[in-house]
Amino acid sequence: MTAFHPREDLLAELDARTFDRPPALVANAHITGLGVARALSAHDVPVIAVDRVGDGAAVPSAHVDIAGRVTYPLDDRAGFRSDIEAIAEAVGRDLVAFGCMDEWVHALAETDPDGVCLPFADREVVDTVLDKSSLYGLAEDLGVPYPETVSLADRSVEAAVEQLGLPLVVKPAFKREFEEAIGTNV
Repeated sequence: MTAFHPREDLLAELDARTFDRPPALVANAHITGLGVARALSAHDVPVIAVDRVGDGAAVPSAHVDIAGRVTYPLDDRAGFRSDIEAIAEAVGRDLVAFGCMDEWVHALAETDPDGVCLPFADREVVDTVLDKSSLYGLAEDLGVPYPETVSLADRSVEAAVEQLGLPLVVKPAFKREFEEAIGTNV
């Protein structure tokens, strides 16, 4: 079982290790991060999992080589960037970073940490895909089917319920901001 290290211990542990190939940094050590870690591990890519807390599903997984705490990007963007750059420096080579939730993807794209390669499109594309309103608008423009969607920006909740009927699913345009405000994403 992988231990979840405080930031300084994570850096010391990484500084003491050598890697046969460049490791991947998986930002968000919960279920989505575990899926990414498993896929990388299947191809013998070493995985460094980072998160703000150590209770995620990826931490105890055999697919994670080392795990530890970094500054949560919604709390402190500069601190997050500094932590990620310190990890790259401790490893001694460039990392490929996989943000596994919206806020981690945004933080990696916005802060563009030194020593980190980002395997995704530029910031404008990331914003379009992660903002559900923009994504569905793009899908509409391209003729790509998507779930029946009603925006609450231009109608009341009551009107949306009347149009769609019950039961229905509420999906916020920006998931993490909704979760932080409401306390859950379900």
